[in-house]
Amino acid sequence: MIMNHRPNEMGEALTAIEARYDQRFREPETDNDHIRRTIVTGFGARSVVALIPDSRSLSVVVGILGSYLGMLNVPADTRGFPNMDDFRWGHFIVLDKPLPIADSIWKLLNKMAKLA
Repeated sequence: MIMNHRPNEMGEALTAIEARYDQRFREPETDNDHIRRTIVTGFGARSVVALIPDSRSLSVVVGILGSYLGMLNVPADTRGFPNMDDFRWGHFIVLDKPLPIADSIWKLLNKMAKLA
């Protein structure tokens, strides 16, 4: 329903949908919007997928060749998901040669903060 209709035309039906999304044509509104976009664009012309769980949902964030495509957040029971070490705050994978890069969102954000 979200993908086939304009949200401003959906009225009350939009509030009944638990899934949320963000896409590249929408202006970022929150700090989390900016963080998601920085995660997928900060690796240059590479493709990135990030999986970010919270207490009641899972966000899948995708970037292709350095461009932010979007995020889909769906309701999910993530209590059993790992959330420490290499998976703290979620996990990202960057398609890079010769091997993909994979690490935790927490480690990535710490590295980014030290560079700022």
